Amino acid sequence: MEVALISGLILVSIYVIRFVLLRLFLGSDIVPQLYVAPRGLITVLLFYAIPHEAEVAAFEPGILLFIIIATSLIMTFAMVYDKKRTNKALKQAHGTPVGYTRWKAPSISPKSTD
Repeated sequence: MEVALISGLILVSIYVIRFVLLRLFLGSDIVPQLYVAPRGLITVLLFYAIPHEAEVAAFEPGILLFIIIATSLIMTFAMVYDKKRTNKALKQAHGTPVGYTRWKAPSISPKSTD
Protein backbone atom coordinates (compact mmCIF):
# COMPACT_ATOMS: atom_id res chain seq x y z
CA MET A 1 0.00 0.00 0.00
CA GLU A 2 2.89 2.33 0.78
CA VAL A 3 4.39 1.75 -2.68
CA ALA A 4 1.07 2.64 -4.35
CA LEU A 5 0.73 5.80 -2.25
CA ILE A 6 4.27 7.01 -2.99
CA SER A 7 3.89 6.15 -6.67
CA GLY A 8 0.57 7.97 -6.83
CA LEU A 9 2.08 11.09 -5.29
CA ILE A 10 4.97 11.00 -7.75
CA LEU A 11 2.53 10.57 -10.66
CA VAL A 12 0.43 13.49 -9.49
CA SER A 13 3.53 15.67 -9.14
CA ILE A 14 4.74 14.70 -12.64
CA TYR A 15 1.46 15.67 -14.26
CA VAL A 16 0.89 18.82 -12.19
CA ILE A 17 4.36 20.14 -13.02
CA ARG A 18 3.92 19.25 -16.70
CA PHE A 19 0.49 20.92 -16.76
CA VAL A 20 1.81 24.15 -15.27
CA LEU A 21 4.84 24.33 -17.57
CA LEU A 22 2.97 23.38 -20.74
CA ARG A 23 0.13 25.76 -19.95
CA LEU A 24 2.65 28.53 -19.35
CA PHE A 25 4.64 27.97 -22.55
CA LEU A 26 2.14 26.43 -25.02
CA GLY A 27 -1.24 27.84 -24.04
CA SER A 28 -4.52 26.00 -23.74
CA ASP A 29 -4.23 23.13 -26.26
CA ILE A 30 -1.83 20.80 -24.41
CA VAL A 31 -3.75 17.52 -24.48
CA PRO A 32 -1.33 15.15 -26.24
CA GLN A 33 1.83 16.73 -24.81
CA LEU A 34 0.60 16.66 -21.23
CA TYR A 35 0.27 12.90 -21.05
CA VAL A 36 3.53 11.90 -22.72
CA ALA A 37 5.73 11.61 -19.63
CA PRO A 38 9.28 10.30 -19.65
CA ARG A 39 9.47 6.65 -18.57
CA GLY A 40 10.55 3.33 -19.94
CA LEU A 41 13.30 0.85 -20.36
CA ILE A 42 16.17 3.28 -19.94
CA THR A 43 14.81 4.24 -16.52
CA VAL A 44 14.86 0.62 -15.40
CA LEU A 45 18.33 0.04 -16.82
CA LEU A 46 19.71 3.12 -15.11
CA PHE A 47 18.04 2.11 -11.85
CA TYR A 48 19.70 -1.30 -11.88
CA ALA A 49 23.05 0.25 -12.83
CA ILE A 50 23.20 2.20 -9.54
CA PRO A 51 26.10 0.91 -7.43
CA HIS A 52 25.13 -0.83 -4.20
CA GLU A 53 26.87 1.86 -2.13
CA ALA A 54 24.74 4.63 -3.68
CA GLU A 55 21.36 2.92 -3.24
CA VAL A 56 18.80 4.42 -0.88
CA ALA A 57 17.72 1.75 1.57
CA ALA A 58 14.14 3.01 1.95
CA PHE A 59 13.42 3.10 -1.81
CA GLU A 60 11.25 0.24 -3.02
CA PRO A 61 11.86 -0.95 -6.60
CA GLY A 62 8.10 -1.42 -6.98
CA ILE A 63 7.66 2.36 -7.04
CA LEU A 64 9.61 2.59 -10.28
CA LEU A 65 7.64 -0.25 -11.86
CA PHE A 66 4.30 1.22 -10.78
CA ILE A 67 5.19 4.65 -12.23
CA ILE A 68 6.32 3.16 -15.54
CA ILE A 69 3.18 1.06 -15.94
CA ALA A 70 0.84 3.88 -14.84
CA THR A 71 2.39 6.50 -17.14
CA SER A 72 2.31 4.02 -20.03
CA LEU A 73 -1.40 3.37 -19.50
CA ILE A 74 -2.19 7.06 -19.08
CA MET A 75 -0.25 7.89 -22.23
CA THR A 76 -1.98 5.12 -24.19
CA PHE A 77 -5.47 6.28 -23.23
CA ALA A 78 -4.55 9.92 -23.90
CA MET A 79 -3.22 9.09 -27.37
CA VAL A 80 -6.39 7.14 -28.22
CA TYR A 81 -8.49 10.08 -27.01
CA ASP A 82 -6.42 12.54 -29.04
CA LYS A 83 -6.72 10.38 -32.16
CA LYS A 84 -10.52 10.36 -31.82
CA ARG A 85 -10.52 14.11 -31.24
CA THR A 86 -8.33 14.71 -34.30
CA ASN A 87 -10.50 12.47 -36.50
CA LYS A 88 -13.61 14.32 -35.36
CA ALA A 89 -12.00 17.67 -36.19
CA LEU A 90 -10.90 16.40 -39.62
CA LYS A 91 -14.38 15.11 -40.45
CA GLN A 92 -15.85 18.45 -39.46
CA ALA A 93 -13.27 20.29 -41.57
CA HIS A 94 -13.95 18.10 -44.60
CA GLY A 95 -17.68 18.67 -44.20
CA THR A 96 -17.30 22.45 -44.34
CA PRO A 97 -16.05 23.44 -47.80
CA VAL A 98 -13.97 26.53 -48.15
CA GLY A 99 -15.59 29.13 -50.39
CA TYR A 100 -13.80 31.01 -53.13
CA THR A 101 -14.45 33.72 -55.67
CA ARG A 102 -13.09 33.93 -59.15
CA TRP A 103 -10.35 36.45 -59.55
CA LYS A 104 -11.02 39.17 -62.02
CA ALA A 105 -8.27 41.35 -63.34
CA PRO A 106 -8.79 45.00 -62.59
CA SER A 107 -9.63 47.12 -65.57
CA ILE A 108 -8.26 50.54 -66.28
CA SER A 109 -10.93 52.92 -67.42
CA PRO A 110 -9.94 55.95 -69.40
CA LYS A 111 -10.13 59.16 -67.39
CA SER A 112 -12.09 62.01 -68.76
CA THR A 113 -10.03 65.15 -69.29
CA ASP A 114 -12.85 67.68 -68.90
